[in-house]
Formats: sequence, C-alpha cells, structure tokens
Amino acid sequence: MSDSTRTVISLPARKRRRVLEDIGNNGDPNSPGKAHRKSLGFDLVSIPATETEKDSKGLPEKVINTDSDTVKPQAPADMNTHGSSIPTIRRNDRIERFLSINESLNRKSSINAFGDDLRGPAYMGKAARPSISKAALDKLVGTAKTLDSQIYAAKEKLSYTQEEAYALRKLHRALQNEYAALEVALDEQKAKFEYVLQEATKSVEKREKEVENQLKEYERKSLESYESLRAEISKELESTLALEDPDTKLELQLLELKKVEAEKQLKKTKSVNAEKIRVEQEKLELEREKQSRALDEEVAAAEQELELLELENERLDAENGELHAEILAHEQTEENAKADILKLERSIQEYVVLQKDVDDRLRRDSDILRKLEVEYEIWKQKEANARAAFEAEDRKYKLYLATHRRLEHAIAKLGSRNRILVRVRDDLDRDSVENAATWVR
Repeated sequence: MSDSTRTVISLPARKRRRVLEDIGNNGDPNSPGKAHRKSLGFDLVSIPATETEKDSKGLPEKVINTDSDTVKPQAPADMNTHGSSIPTIRRNDRIERFLSINESLNRKSSINAFGDDLRGPAYMGKAARPSISKAALDKLVGTAKTLDSQIYAAKEKLSYTQEEAYALRKLHRALQNEYAALEVALDEQKAKFEYVLQEATKSVEKREKEVENQLKEYERKSLESYESLRAEISKELESTLALEDPDTKLELQLLELKKVEAEKQLKKTKSVNAEKIRVEQEKLELEREKQSRALDEEVAAAEQELELLELENERLDAENGELHAEILAHEQTEENAKADILKLERSIQEYVVLQKDVDDRLRRDSDILRKLEVEYEIWKQKEANARAAFEAEDRKYKLYLATHRRLEHAIAKLGSRNRILVRVRDDLDRDSVENAATWVR
C-alpha cells in the first residue's frame, strides 16, 4: 500500500450520549402531583383599593358622598412627617375603606336574606349582624372625626403657644436692648454732670487764684514803692543830718513834705486799689453766683433725669431678675461647653502625638510594602512565565487526550471488523493526522 493512499470507510452512526443536563429531574411543574394550593379554603371580606390604586389599575371608581363639603382640619394621618419614607393612610382613604367594608357586609347580608325562609329561624340572628357592624362603624367614624377635631384644636393651641413664646422672646430681647441703652444714657449723664461740676469748680478756683495773685501783686508793688521811697528818704535824711547844712535842712523839710505827700498818695492808692479789689471781688462773686445758679439748675435737671433713669433702671432690674436664672443656666452650659472643648483639645493633642507615632509606623510599613511590591512583581512575572508554560503543556495534553479518545472510540466501534492501519510520514503536520483519523472513522 502506498504511503499517500487514503481509504474512507463508512461507519455506522454512533449513538448520541446523554448530557448530564438531560439526565436531571426536569419534570413538568404543571403536573397533577405538584399542583399548589391557591386559596385558603374560605372567603375573605373584599377591601377595595383606594382611588389612586383604582386609577393605576384602570378599574371603575365608586363615588362616595361625604357628609360635609366643608374643609375639615387635617388629621395626623394626613400629615406625613417631612423627610419620612413611611407611607401613611389618609383619613379620607381610611373612611372610604370603612364604608367599603360596610357595603360589602350589606351585600353579603342581602344575599343571605334570600335563604332565611328556607334555613329557618336559626339564621335570623345572622341578618342583624351587619346592622350592628354598621352602627359600630358609624361610632368609630364619629370617634375618628372627634379625635381629628381634638388634634386640630391641640395643633392650634400649640401654634398659638409657640407664637406667644416667640413674642415673649422678642420682648425680652427688646427689654434687654432698652435696659442696655438706658444704662449707657445713665452713665453718660453721670459723666456729663461730673464733667460740668469739675469744670465749674476749676473755673472758680482759677478765678480765685487770679484775684489772689492780683492782690498779692498790688500789695507787693505798693510795698516795694513804699520801701524804696522810705529807703531813699532815710538815706537823704541821714546824709542831711550828717552834714547839718541849712540847705540840707530845707531840703529835708521838703523831703518830709514829700514824704507826707507820698504817704497820702500811698493811702489814696491803697484806697483806690482796695476799691478796685472790692469791685473785682463783687464781680467775681456775681459771676460765681451766676455760675453756681446755672450749675444748680443743671444739677437739678440732671438729678431729675437721674431719678427717672433710676426708676426705669429699677423696673428693668425687676424684669431682668426673672431672666437671671436663664442666664445662669446659659453660663453653666457655656462652662460645660468649655470643659468639653478642653477635653477635646486634650484629645486632639493626644491624637497628634498618636498620629505622629502612627505616621512613623506608616512610613516604615510603606517602605516594607514597597519592597514587598517589588518582590511581588518579580514573583508575578515568574508566575506569568510559569502559567504560560503550563498552558502550553496543558494544550498539548488536551490535544493528546482528544486524539487518544478519538482512537479509542474508533477502535470500540470497529469491533470484530478488520483493522486498517495507516502509515503516517514524519513530515505530516498534526492537522493531517487528525484529518486522516476523521476519514478512517
């Protein structure tokens, strides 16, 4: 047989193997033995959906007339809490459901009423149950409305109380501001009064000092002129007495006359100066009295205003006393807050120290991690190389298993038939071998 001869042998069709999925239990869920129970075995009172649910399902709505068209207070069920995702049943929907239950019971009682004559008097008592349920339902509806009105009244009272508390807080702030303004005005009036009093006192003292200085100056000048004249006359008198000259005596007499005249002039000057001093003193006295009266008037006005401010201050003190307890409470709260802040600062300081230690440890661990990452990359590359080699060998092994399995199947199917061997050249590739095996099958 030539090496290039290829023989095609027709083999019988092999059976299709059953896949594991076909062997599994794939029974029909609708089989009789697996039917599920669809009901509980008894009737329930049907509660229809709300209007919003009816609209969404496309069912006809049932119009229910309410007792009143007026706007009613909003019940707590109508007011869903802001920010809450919990659904709440509105009051109107609740009443509609109650009425729907009542109508359902009435329909069932009307259906049962047709068989009362046939069933006998034992069933007559059952016909009265819907009316009792209706009365109880009406009572519940009335109670719900009463509770809604009470809740509305409580809400109104709470709102009024909150507004009143807000007004009181506003009045309290206004009184505090007014009290502070009056304290500032009182301090300003006191400072103004003290300033005016000090200025008046300084002015009077300054004027008195000026008058005293003028008097001392006049007295000093008078004494100086008197002493100078006296010294001059004494010298001339001594010189005259020493010479004993008639001319000198005559001149001495003239000098004595001048002395007498000078003394008269001195007395006259003293009297004139005394008159001037008296006039100046009277002027100063009048001016001081005028300033004193003006100061007295200002002091009286300031005292009157001070009395008014003190009365207002007393009133504000009385009002402020009521707020003192609250201020103390706020101060206590502030002290507690300061203590908490100190604790927090200590905690922050401890945290800073701890963070520094953690940062040091983190830097050391980061260095170790970088080294480990380098080693990990090296091992990862080694793993990739090993995986590539493994996959290549695995592909070879799988190809070998596939070829081996095909040969085993071919041998098993041939059975007692004659075997045909095919020589394959070394230069043929693997695809040629597989094709030859396919042709043999």
